[in-house]
Amino acid sequence: MGFQLYEYREFIEIQYNSEKTLKFYYIWLRDHCRCSQCYNTKTHQISSNILNIPINIKPSKVEIIEDNLYITWEDKHQTTYSLPSLEKTDFPLISKREIVLWNKNNVSHFQDVKIPSKIYFENEDGPKKLLHSLLKYGFGLVTDVEPTLEATQMVAEKIAPVQKTYFGEMWSVSNDYQFSDTAYTNVALGAHTDNTYFTEAAGLQIFHMLSREGTGGETLLVDGFNVATNLKNRDKDDFEFLCKYSIESQYIEEGNHFSNIEPVIKLHTITKQLLQVRYNRYDRAMLQCIPQEKILQFYKAYKSFGNEVCNPINEWWLKLQPGSVLFIDNFRVLHGRAAYTGQRNLCGCYLSRVEWLSKARTLGLNIL
Repeated sequence: MGFQLYEYREFIEIQYNSEKTLKFYYIWLRDHCRCSQCYNTKTHQISSNILNIPINIKPSKVEIIEDNLYITWEDKHQTTYSLPSLEKTDFPLISKREIVLWNKNNVSHFQDVKIPSKIYFENEDGPKKLLHSLLKYGFGLVTDVEPTLEATQMVAEKIAPVQKTYFGEMWSVSNDYQFSDTAYTNVALGAHTDNTYFTEAAGLQIFHMLSREGTGGETLLVDGFNVATNLKNRDKDDFEFLCKYSIESQYIEEGNHFSNIEPVIKLHTITKQLLQVRYNRYDRAMLQCIPQEKILQFYKAYKSFGNEVCNPINEWWLKLQPGSVLFIDNFRVLHGRAAYTGQRNLCGCYLSRVEWLSKARTLGLNIL
């Protein structure tokens, strides 16, 4: 591979095979030195002090030998970079993650969303397949699981520790009003995301239908990223309003009052891609975060988003069966259910976003 090096007052440029040229500032190159003096490879932490590096630092010598960049600084410190590794550096970051939007028409065609438990527990390839499905579609299933709470927990903890919240760790939902939450009834629930009243909503939600009697109770899933994209394409002003302005959500019962203020749609600060949908019309607090002159615009945008959520083409209804453990990305996929009669015993848990994305990174998956 041929490289060309160009030196300037504050930076260098490296040309790769006449196809692309990358710029690297000297202070960046010095700050990211990975020699044993500057970086602790055991803790993966920076040992050098950025405050001691002059912003106008300059090298005394820069050269390319084979596939490496060698820099000698004015203070005699030496830094070495692999040129192929520098080539992978993006300024700014760009998304490499594959995201497939879906509605009821195409979701049933996905072939890579189900992982049999035998494969799932065999080695790390099973969890990797599940996490790939979650990153790509926002959901995935582990099948052939014993219909017990204990077996469900084993499936969950293959990805990350169960996240403890006010609702406990592993939970079981039936129509017994155990908590002051509509989920603990038998009425229909419109599509929503959970924990909008938490500073950081749960990352993954896990459902496993242990048993069911009676009629109804089908599970509803909606791709929130698809909904947000449709809204952006149809009415960019409504989309941008829901990205810019925050609303308050809350959960109240005796001894507890959880509250959080966030926008309905959050974008990644660098890539501007969709990062999170926070939509739960049941848990909205009094609307007082929006300026008075923007109130009507808020309701227009919120109703427009809600109508897209409720559009039948975006609703995927499925009947959860004992043995199938459903994982959903609570930052992306909305869930709900139909009203039901009789008894319905559904167990599950939450996994934190920090934990499941960490697992995905260790398995070599692109999360950005």
